[in-house]
Amino acid sequence: MYDGILNPMMKRYRCAFTLLQRIGWGMLVAVAAMLAGAYVERRRMAAQAEGGNVGVMEQAAQYLLVGASEVCVQGEIGWCTSALCVRPRSRGRARP
Repeated sequence: MYDGILNPMMKRYRCAFTLLQRIGWGMLVAVAAMLAGAYVERRRMAAQAEGGNVGVMEQAAQYLLVGASEVCVQGEIGWCTSALCVRPRSRGRARP
């Protein structure tokens, strides 16, 4: 979805992200997902103390955020493979 829809649309308007920016946004969204998870857990504990339940739809936001962060952080794999050297420049002092 990102590479097929969002990325071409961003390139058309000249605001495409580099891989490092994409990783950074993914980490930021992951932090937001953890904050949403903490909020839902706090509400769940309060509801349980009162004898109530927390609905599934209240948890949907945190799952959507986790999914969005995974989409962004997948760029890390591409960045790591592109940053690797094709051939090492030195072999160090390795002895047979």
